[in-house]
Amino acid sequence: MLLSHSHRFVFIKPPKTAGSSVESALRLFCVANSEPEGVSAHIWPETISGAGIVTESGNTVPVTGLKPHMSIYQARTLIGAPIFDDYLKISIVREPFSRAISLFWWHLRQNQPDSYHALAKAPATEVREAFQGFLLGNRPFVKWARLERFTNPRALGPKRFIIRFEHLHEDFNSLIRELGGNPNDMTLPAYKTRVNPRRIADADHYSLISRQLIRNLWRKDFSQHGYPRVPKR
Repeated sequence: MLLSHSHRFVFIKPPKTAGSSVESALRLFCVANSEPEGVSAHIWPETISGAGIVTESGNTVPVTGLKPHMSIYQARTLIGAPIFDDYLKISIVREPFSRAISLFWWHLRQNQPDSYHALAKAPATEVREAFQGFLLGNRPFVKWARLERFTNPRALGPKRFIIRFEHLHEDFNSLIRELGGNPNDMTLPAYKTRVNPRRIADADHYSLISRQLIRNLWRKDFSQHGYPRVPKR
């Protein structure tokens, strides 16, 4: 989560949406020194100053301060309704089926590296079974990760800018222009870009059970942002 007083915005960071890359680029507007060394680095400590708020990033575990993936409600409570409602709220959305796959591979690499490397070379049927097992065995985590907590248009209010992962660079450039900057002067880092080691279609990750589970747990992610209810082939 980021807060910038100079550029009057709040960035809400949903998991598995290129949020770390966007966060690293926007961090420049949220710290006291206009060009601190390494400001766009992946790893950054929690920083609170008169310029704004930067939550820690870079998979620091455990998180000792403010949570990087604050929900809209949590950010509004922390910042206060007057400022939150007045500033531009920025967030990112991503096609749910693709995002769930990214969540699976990330979780596997972080917590079960041996299984991650084994599945990287396994038949697609084994990947499908493992993915279904992940969704069924981690329902609370998967439900927590739903976009609705971070990107609900009504909760963000009329002053909002939603970046679509599918148009990441174009939307990021439009955002920088809206903030009064020049996209040519900004660099969007590419962090966590190779989490998924497989090059199989999204649909091949999904059983009928997996499809229905994502449709149910993330149902508003489809309706609020107009995404199709079938995975891509």
